[in-house]
Amino acid sequence: MRSFSSVLLVLWCCGTGVSQVSSESHLEIQGASAAPGVPVVTRVLLSHDFACEAFSLGVSHDPEVLSVLNMQRGEFLEDSTLGGATPDFLMLESNPTIGVGYVVGCLFNLAPPINNLIAGVNQEILIVTYSILTTAAIGDTPLLFTSELHDPPVVLLVVMDGLEYTPSWDAGTVTVLDDCNFNGIPDSDDIASGTSQDCDGDGVPDECGFAPGQPDCNADGIPDICEVDCNQDGISDLCQLDLDCDQDGILDSCEISQGLESDCDADSVPDSCAIAQGTVADCDGNTIPDNCDIDAGALDCDFDGVLDSCELISGTDSDCDGNGTLDSCDLSAGVAIDCDGNGIPDSCDLDAGAADCDLDGLLDSCAIADALVEDCNTNGIPDSCDLAAGGDLDGDGVLDVCQNVSFVRGDCNSSGFFNIADAIILLNFLFGLGGGVTCPDACDTNDDEQANIADAVYLLASLFTGGPVPPPPFPDCGADPDGDVLACPSYGAVCP
Repeated sequence: MRSFSSVLLVLWCCGTGVSQVSSESHLEIQGASAAPGVPVVTRVLLSHDFACEAFSLGVSHDPEVLSVLNMQRGEFLEDSTLGGATPDFLMLESNPTIGVGYVVGCLFNLAPPINNLIAGVNQEILIVTYSILTTAAIGDTPLLFTSELHDPPVVLLVVMDGLEYTPSWDAGTVTVLDDCNFNGIPDSDDIASGTSQDCDGDGVPDECGFAPGQPDCNADGIPDICEVDCNQDGISDLCQLDLDCDQDGILDSCEISQGLESDCDADSVPDSCAIAQGTVADCDGNTIPDNCDIDAGALDCDFDGVLDSCELISGTDSDCDGNGTLDSCDLSAGVAIDCDGNGIPDSCDLDAGAADCDLDGLLDSCAIADALVEDCNTNGIPDSCDLAAGGDLDGDGVLDVCQNVSFVRGDCNSSGFFNIADAIILLNFLFGLGGGVTCPDACDTNDDEQANIADAVYLLASLFTGGPVPPPPFPDCGADPDGDVLACPSYGAVCP
């Protein structure tokens, strides 16, 4: 099989001496037109009356105008095309050893089964893409079939039914245009006037295409040099998404430098992104990081990095007096007093109803604790207020409940005796019928720190029905051992 192939190649290259010109096979080149610097696609077509077993050809071009970019088989060299056939051997060479152009050698079958290219007209067998040089002159340049390329030369040849034919042919033409956008104005003038852009500097308006082979990092068909590169690092911004935190197509550094975004803390991250990512706080929602608000003079009196206004809104601190300063700061600065240490300025405690019975501006609890006022009965009320409320019946300036006057419990009339007369004066005292009660504590017969009808019942039961005698001090004089609610301003009987 190898020798068979070699013989066929020799036939293509050298011929057999029996080749004949025949109208039964014909080659044609479909040309195209484009501007300098723009790729142009040409096609080679084959017409033949009988099944084609093999062919070879060469096509030359002017190297001052064109260069071959790519060669690929046409649609009729594919089995998938109706009537087409995929060759067992196909040589595509764009750099022949002699001459300028390309050469092709095709053999459809190296071994059975036989699958030749059936007869047809204008069957596309080759697609060749050229680059029109940017220096190419405007006008037509020919594409010529030739048997003078390569060493040994590749001849024009079509093999049908085992016979060799030299095909007739029609040359093709590539027309070099100076108006790629067909607007009637030379491309150079379009670029010079700004009507068209030429971002890649290839002399061709961008709307007509870009010079091939240029870097295109995102493979969008637009060279990187033609895309936005705001930081001028030579890389398209579209390929640096990690440097565009808000994904708006503009790099963070450019948004900051152009004043489109703020970066108050100079960390190279737009404030809006830092807030959205949670790396900085914006408790008041003003789109400015709190640390920048504070640096600009917003209040943070306790230096905890949180705006005072936000602490008030969140309830983590208060401003009970409405002076615009956190209570904790007023207290720490000594502007406000918190005598009871509850974290609330005393003025606010007072406004909320805390006791200051003497209206001296001090909480009663603090005045008592600091020994600024007396509270002899430890009821949490300064004695001066208790006195003003009638707590000094004998007018001696001392609360009656704080005076340790000796008495005998049950001797309500202070006669020195415990008898029915005490019950009568107690009832008169309780029901407003008069009576000389000068020691209410002595009338508290059952020692429940109250003078009421129960004491009269207790007294009579003790006298007449065998009930218990009154608690101390009884039957002898003495001070109330465990009560200081009822007073005993004076006891008329003589205590030994």
